[in-house]
Amino acid sequence: MNKDQFLLRMKAIVLWLSILLFGCHLLYAQDEKAENSLGLQYGIHFLSRQDQLFSPMVYHAVSPLNGNLNFMNQKENRIHWAELEFNLYDASWHEPYNYQTGFDSIETHTTLPTGYTVVSLRYSFLKSVSEAPSLKLYAGGISDNQINAIDNQYAQFSTFGYFAHLSLAPVVKASYAISGKHQLEVVAWLPLISWISRSPYAVNDDEYMQDNADHNGVKTFFRYLGDGNIHLINRYQQFNLNVGYSYLLSNRWLIGAEYRFEFMRDTKPLTMISYQHFINLKTSFQF
Repeated sequence: MNKDQFLLRMKAIVLWLSILLFGCHLLYAQDEKAENSLGLQYGIHFLSRQDQLFSPMVYHAVSPLNGNLNFMNQKENRIHWAELEFNLYDASWHEPYNYQTGFDSIETHTTLPTGYTVVSLRYSFLKSVSEAPSLKLYAGGISDNQINAIDNQYAQFSTFGYFAHLSLAPVVKASYAISGKHQLEVVAWLPLISWISRSPYAVNDDEYMQDNADHNGVKTFFRYLGDGNIHLINRYQQFNLNVGYSYLLSNRWLIGAEYRFEFMRDTKPLTMISYQHFINLKTSFQF
């Protein structure tokens, strides 16, 4: 990963974090009488991906480099929820091995993994649709947005790639109180329409060169996004499932664990299939 690629990744993370914090401030200012919570999640994350733009091989990774910052503003009959999530993966389809290069002098090198930087920003609004003594059901909509910066490594050579989706989806949530302190939650969504931006078929074509011509990371980022197209569910499929457990530690603090699953599939210009599994520990502060 060169300096320009690293700066582009860091600027994207900082930009999306600023947007999330500003949105959380607006939600809090909107209704201070509601119950607010600020949470963190961290765990072990698993990636499996095949993107035929770059390789027919299936790349795998296990990463402890991740984090999730989330905010919830909740009343009895509605929920505002926002979160920022990042993952850093070093993925490969084979074990590392040594190879030799050179003419006058022979040098030995070791293969490097392909790097994936995955940043997600989400906002959801849900309304209560059913309420029982221990079970609450909510339904609404979610704006699910994700960028992937990809540093593809091929022995001595590397190429930069990207994938982004800006998606709108119906979302459902079920909350079940096992007892006064124990609670289970399930959240699921399935995007119906998405703005998809992917690396071109030739990876570094003329348009890619033009997008990077002025070496301005922020402008380049938005040019990548602008090169996309609207995909309906027949061309882009995604499914997300979160299953969490929470324990009320005190009037202010909750702790727990959560499993998350994400599936993505896009077919243009070539097929990309991706799976992510998260096993997280979590904590949140209520105020």
